[in-house]
Amino acid sequence: MNAQTKDDAAEATAESRGGKLGVTVEESTLGVRVKTIQADSAATKAGMKIGDIIVQVNNSRVGDKQTLLDSLDAATTAVPVQVVIRRSNANSTLQVSLTPAKAKTPQKDAEDPESADKDKADSTAEELTDAEKLEQMLEEMGELQVQLDILKGKMLELKRDQTAAKQ
Repeated sequence: MNAQTKDDAAEATAESRGGKLGVTVEESTLGVRVKTIQADSAATKAGMKIGDIIVQVNNSRVGDKQTLLDSLDAATTAVPVQVVIRRSNANSTLQVSLTPAKAKTPQKDAEDPESADKDKADSTAEELTDAEKLEQMLEEMGELQVQLDILKGKMLELKRDQTAAKQ
């Protein structure tokens, strides 16, 4: 495989069976974070941004890349997909009309340099800066701290209930 990772290849395969979202992602603690977005893609048209965390697709929680791929694979291009994203400590629902994926041609060699150059030209993707990545990690840490505080409160409640039940 060229410079693509195994996960990128799996995403391309899943998109070819269902519809194409037009993003690359990485796993995060809350779902999958959008790393890049192809220009003029379904994700761009729906208002998705780099750094958004995809947490749900059509009522299915997205906890990792494979779940996202499975959800996209099950979707069709005929009906818009509901994608719940996390941005700036708030969830938003986007209606995404997936684009039909290009049919794979068996003769096309994945290592063909001409096709690789064409693919690079077709997808003008942006990368997050280090400062943006750090900001997102800090935001995620804050959200995790809130979840931890909630769990601590629930544990204290349970301990109080147990103590009261013993008396």
